[in-house]
Amino acid sequence: MNILIVDDDVALVKQLNLNLKASNYNVCEAHCLESAQNKLLSKGYDFLLLDYHLGLDNGLDLFGSLENLTQPPTVIMMTSYATKDVAINALNIGVNHFLEKPFLPSELKSILSEKEFKGSQHVIKLDPILNLAIDEGEEIKLTDIEFKILKYFLENSNSLVTKEELHQNVYSDDVKAINAINTHLTNLKAKIPKSFASNLKTIRGKGYIFEVVS
Repeated sequence: MNILIVDDDVALVKQLNLNLKASNYNVCEAHCLESAQNKLLSKGYDFLLLDYHLGLDNGLDLFGSLENLTQPPTVIMMTSYATKDVAINALNIGVNHFLEKPFLPSELKSILSEKEFKGSQHVIKLDPILNLAIDEGEEIKLTDIEFKILKYFLENSNSLVTKEELHQNVYSDDVKAINAINTHLTNLKAKIPKSFASNLKTIRGKGYIFEVVS
């Protein structure tokens, strides 16, 4: 899997390069927009790890070059200036994930393995760092538990998930009543788009299946 890191912080890029190569990723580097544009045109990348501020430039300016690519990479934006407004604006422009500096290598690797929820008419983007769920440019107002449930279904899409399994993985407090899951699921389905909520199926006596279009 090929990753292009674009950041003017040379020390950070070197550290990211070492960590990603240790996990068997193929990594290239660029420290300015011009260099990044040239590399994107010369080789295909699966992921673009892009800094929000590149000296006097804005990393989002690179999206003009991405539009010309037949298969543009998944974009992970890094920034020390993470706010919900900045994140939502970036996600609306085309950023797939938003990563707040400083971050742990495990946080980046978690995002590299993330997917998008795809319903029949919608694509819901999840940002696991800021706990944001975005639908058509708008934030879906979810509680922490609702976000964890949605994220868990993403990670286990098209597979049977039992109520006990869901309870165990979304609650840090094991004494919470397992029946509370039903309430959270009802609230979650009311908040996400109807065409998307219909993909969440209850299998009587067994659990749930969240059907995701690949």
